[in-house]
Amino acid sequence: MRFVARFLLFVVLLASALASGCSPPSKGVQASPLSSREGNLPSQTATASPVRLELTWAYADAQRLGLELRVEGYPLPANFEIDERFFPISAVDLVSRGKRIPLYRNFAIYGVNASNEVWRNARVYLAKEHRRGNKVDFLLSFAYFGKEANRLVNQPVAVRVELGEFQIDVAPGVKITLPAQGVFTLPISFSPSNPPWRTYGPQPAMEAEGVTAELKRLFINPSTTWFDACLSYPDTHQWIPVGALNIGGRVVTADPRDTHDLVPFNPHNAQEILTATRRCFAFTIPLFFPHRLEQSFQVGISQIKITRTDSNFLRMEECETAKRKVEGEFPGVTLRCLTFQLRGRRQIWFEIVSLPPSLNRAVVYNHMLNALTTTLTHGWYWQIQP
Repeated sequence: MRFVARFLLFVVLLASALASGCSPPSKGVQASPLSSREGNLPSQTATASPVRLELTWAYADAQRLGLELRVEGYPLPANFEIDERFFPISAVDLVSRGKRIPLYRNFAIYGVNASNEVWRNARVYLAKEHRRGNKVDFLLSFAYFGKEANRLVNQPVAVRVELGEFQIDVAPGVKITLPAQGVFTLPISFSPSNPPWRTYGPQPAMEAEGVTAELKRLFINPSTTWFDACLSYPDTHQWIPVGALNIGGRVVTADPRDTHDLVPFNPHNAQEILTATRRCFAFTIPLFFPHRLEQSFQVGISQIKITRTDSNFLRMEECETAKRKVEGEFPGVTLRCLTFQLRGRRQIWFEIVSLPPSLNRAVVYNHMLNALTTTLTHGWYWQIQP
């Protein structure tokens, strides 16, 4: 899957939600909760045959509210293989005093704009957990950090989950309808159990390989961790950073499909943002954390790939440098960097002029793409103390 950085601008988050960050101490900066609470919840379930919804965990502090839910026994047609990115949840809301606060909107039902608007104040992780015959279980994990988050702790709050009707493709030109399974509403209750902090603020900036990295904030749910980081580097091409957690020597990296540019929603100056020398990213890392956080761990960026494979932004000197490298590696290969116009825009790219009969053209082409790519592998990690 292509990393969503330059082309899918509608799948973005709101930069203004980031903390500005002063100079914190060297230890993990904690969130100073006003009334931090975490639920080892009693069995809170709702059932609409044959589906069961369970609220498994809830948390709140001064900065955000966290939830995890499980949809159990969602029915699918026999022998039907669903796409790994399909989730049968139409919408999820917090409900308090008659007001709905959106946590999730499925873009297939509500559209792209409504779906991405929710990302201004919430992070969402959805996963398929188990399948038993034609029954499937799904996990939902949320971090909500809108301005109402802290006030909700001391108010009657419920979570509302809508499992609506879905039309899905089963073959070219063939669709089937998955029927609606109903709307589930469960109250959220917090236990005053003096839980560990699960929200962390900015960390000191660090510099290596010419990159300055800043950790802006970190949210931990039992099954999922989200964090925001900003990078500064003197290059205007596409950056592909890899977020990672290191716990006791076990390193887990973020899925590139769940890594997004942290820029304003549908920005008018998208080109400036995507070619800036300081950019911010949001990372999602599925990883089970126990309810009690006792050991320190590291969070950060394991590597950054800089790709110069967009003809709109490639510079002639960059192309020539890569050309010389590949010609030196493959005697007999001749490449040419050239300038041309496409849809009224100036482009720079390369062509293979000649190569020995023993060499495959695709091999040489791919080596040129590799030569136009730089991977920074130092690793930029922060030590977090629970």
